[in-house]
Amino acid sequence: MVDIAAKYCRGRRFSRLLDLCTGSGVQGLSLSRHSEEAFCADINPRALAMVQANARLNKLKTIQTVHSDLFSNVSGRFDCITANTPYVPHPVGAQLPIGGGDTGIEFTIRLLRELPDRLTDNGISIIYTSDPIVHGKRELIAQVTDELGQLPYRVILIPLFTNNYPMTRAMQEHYDRLNLSGYDDCILIIERGKKYTVEQHQHDSLHYYRTRMDAWLDWRRRAHRS
Repeated sequence: MVDIAAKYCRGRRFSRLLDLCTGSGVQGLSLSRHSEEAFCADINPRALAMVQANARLNKLKTIQTVHSDLFSNVSGRFDCITANTPYVPHPVGAQLPIGGGDTGIEFTIRLLRELPDRLTDNGISIIYTSDPIVHGKRELIAQVTDELGQLPYRVILIPLFTNNYPMTRAMQEHYDRLNLSGYDDCILIIERGKKYTVEQHQHDSLHYYRTRMDAWLDWRRRAHRS
């Protein structure tokens, strides 16, 4: 994500930058040199302590940490909003730090509902999330369109690789209940446009299509055994 964020932010200068779900702070720290102010937000206090340590090690003076569930303790609007969201399909209530909800994108949709009020008119948002495959169809862009389709945004989907291997029996049962065959790890780029549009860009197409084939073969093997 760092390389992709750097590519799409090249040549930009920001007054205020926000990195949600910051973890170790890698996105916020790497882009902070583009911004007068940089805020790294996370619900986990240990993550914020890690950000502060990393900022000191890298001699970055503009970093501020915020204990926040998404935008709950963050005020104002930002020229750049990044997020490494929880994105793995997982039963609601299950204890998994990267679990994003039933299909994996519920957390991302929560973020998107608030995004228009938090992103400046010339701002850009870069979000790491997933694209669940339900009944054989990818779901992410349809839900993004439900949330943002009436607004003048340019949405870019960048698929990275495909997963379809539930880690436990409970997760396999969860996949079966939802007719969920897998998901793509992907990145969303959202910025202001003349009208609502959706594009798909490739990052490493060879790697992506190789993982899609591996996932399909694994699904066929599991389906045959059942």
